[in-house]
Amino acid sequence: MLSVTGCGSGTQAEEDNPIPIVDKIYLNNSPFLDKTLDFDFLKFYDDGTFQGLDTSYKSYHGTYTIDGNALTLSLSDKTYAGVVLDEGAGVTFGSDEFTDWTGHTKDTDPIFEKFK
Repeated sequence: MLSVTGCGSGTQAEEDNPIPIVDKIYLNNSPFLDKTLDFDFLKFYDDGTFQGLDTSYKSYHGTYTIDGNALTLSLSDKTYAGVVLDEGAGVTFGSDEFTDWTGHTKDTDPIFEKFK
């Protein structure tokens, strides 16, 4: 038996996990001079909000929308258009490349205290 899966709209994957980025912690892997976002860590919540943290744990809050692989972050004064990669393994916003870092954090990591 042969099973073929395409890269199209991915409706089955979306039905199984409609928002593959929720509850993951992402790390900005971009070189310092290439960064356009103010935060280095990013976490998405199931209520349509996200939180960013910089290396001093200053917190940034906003909302996001996701449509297929298209991802938009909205802060009070800025909007960023991005893309979800490899079913949530990463997200990009221009030159800012975030990687799923959840598996590299421990329950005792101080970053968990800073997320809401």
